[in-house]
Amino acid sequence: MPWKKRIQNKADGRSFSKFDLFFEQNGIAIFLCLGILFRIYWIFCSPCEYNADSSIIYLMGKHILHTGDFPLFNYGQAYMSAFTSYALAFFFLIFGIGELAIKMCAITFSVIFYVLLILMINSVINRKTALWAAFYSVVFPINFYFIPLEYNLFMIAGILFLWILAHYLIKKDRFSAVRVAVLGIIAGTGWYFHPLFCYFLVLFFVVMAIRILFITTRRLRVFEEFLIGCACFLIGSIPYWYGLYTLHGLHDPFNAFQIKKITYAAEMAQTLARTLPSFLVANTGTQLTQFIALLVYMSVITISLFSLKSTIRKWKHGYFRARLLFQFLFVIVLILFSSHTSAKDAAAFRYLAPLIIVWPVLIADVLEKIPLQMQYVKYILAGLFLLHNTYSVYTYNPQPNNLPTLISSIQKNGIEQGFTDYENAYKMVFLSNEILTVSPFWGVDRYISYTHNIMKSPNKFYLFDRNNHTQNERYEKFLTALDIAGITYQEEQFDTFVMIHTLIYESEGMRIPVRYFSPIFIHPNEKSPHQQPEDDSQIFEFPLALPAGEYSIITSVTGSYSPDINLDYPTAEFALIDIQSDALIGKSRCTNGDFQVNPVKSLRFKILHKSSSPVLFHYSMENESFVPKYLIIL
Repeated sequence: MPWKKRIQNKADGRSFSKFDLFFEQNGIAIFLCLGILFRIYWIFCSPCEYNADSSIIYLMGKHILHTGDFPLFNYGQAYMSAFTSYALAFFFLIFGIGELAIKMCAITFSVIFYVLLILMINSVINRKTALWAAFYSVVFPINFYFIPLEYNLFMIAGILFLWILAHYLIKKDRFSAVRVAVLGIIAGTGWYFHPLFCYFLVLFFVVMAIRILFITTRRLRVFEEFLIGCACFLIGSIPYWYGLYTLHGLHDPFNAFQIKKITYAAEMAQTLARTLPSFLVANTGTQLTQFIALLVYMSVITISLFSLKSTIRKWKHGYFRARLLFQFLFVIVLILFSSHTSAKDAAAFRYLAPLIIVWPVLIADVLEKIPLQMQYVKYILAGLFLLHNTYSVYTYNPQPNNLPTLISSIQKNGIEQGFTDYENAYKMVFLSNEILTVSPFWGVDRYISYTHNIMKSPNKFYLFDRNNHTQNERYEKFLTALDIAGITYQEEQFDTFVMIHTLIYESEGMRIPVRYFSPIFIHPNEKSPHQQPEDDSQIFEFPLALPAGEYSIITSVTGSYSPDINLDYPTAEFALIDIQSDALIGKSRCTNGDFQVNPVKSLRFKILHKSSSPVLFHYSMENESFVPKYLIIL
């Protein structure tokens, strides 16, 4: 058999079959082709991803193409670049606005990421590591596919950053300053793409600090190169700083990724214990198979990081191994992630996105460490990895998208403006081709123009999904608040959704249409950026995108009178603040004495809102016994 013919290796005396030689020479190309084909197949056959954040990207791409919109950031944010939307606009131009263009864009980013990752590993480590990494990455675990489309940009920038950083550390020649300059520009661009690029920035600071502290030669030159990198970072991040300037301080740019101080090791361990296993194992199969997979993966982490100390020692003596960068990055991601993320944060998966770059290298590193006498163990383990990844992908059962039917029913109703939860609001706008104008209710208002149109509309709806526990609770509170306020309404049922519309407020014999209505939910831990509360006070606030005009605002507070409290002491305060100018444009308050006769106090104030920027509705109370019930804007 020709494949059985052995070929003697003169260097170490080992012999290889022609199959081994062919596989070593062509395996990477074979796995790359299989991985590309799988990604094309899986993305085309899977339902198109529609969630609150991705729908914003789709709407931006549509606006860029049709309205000439030119955003620097995603709508409603002062971070995360809009570059993905420009790419999507290009695909909309070629394939039309719809699922085909979205999937083609997703395939393009996915393939670029996969190919660059394997080529980078082959370039900075070695061919065998790239071979095993390509094999493992043919099919990623399912949670790796959940990383949002817009995250691919900073991940691709991260691959390029690691690629150049590794060559900078390996090759010590006169072109180092040039490499550091390119690193700085990529780092600035990556930061503009997403603040999660801070993982890579921290990695850069760590390795540069090690070079300055432990590498005894050329310290001054290394420090000079470090300064060059910092300067070029500012050049690469110019779009970010210009974007902040044009937003006029409307947003806090660092709210996206605030690194809180490290509190307790136990809390950090709890966060990792809750999130990391789910991210890697993907919660597929039985509890036994999940436990076995987790045990194997944790063994991979332990074996790979066990050599970290010896690798640093070798670097100190002048021999740098690029694997060190991936081991460092893995540790950095875990530390920063666990120090700023709560263990209860269900959306925390996306903050682990850089592990998609690191994980194939750790897997390949462990497979390479298996001795030659245990080759069959290596192949069996690699096969199990592939089976686990494939199983996690094909057992994924996404929820069906029932919004098109709901949108059709609402359009037949004739009311095309309204509020719903954040998760469905912008999906409904995109899927209806902007025939419906929907903004988040109790959520983040990402596109003020929609809310302006809704507030101007003579009739609007409030939509709740009663199949969702949180929305069902809000629906019940909404009805209770309507009854307390004496507002009449109409209600309609669409499958699991309930739509409330035609809100009318009756006062002094007049029936007045309601522009906006909301029960008030108290969040004691939320602090106002405009007013630092006393220790005993509680604050709640949310933005309203009110168009310019005159408004009558009514709110109700329930409480009890106590003669032991100073009558003039303010117990509750309502205020409207223009977010852009930070100016107070309306204010009303009640005191303990207001509840002496009636346990319910209605506060009214009329404002003339001249600005088109959003306003901040701000409520604070000094005593928990005084509870606000609702907010009406007429």
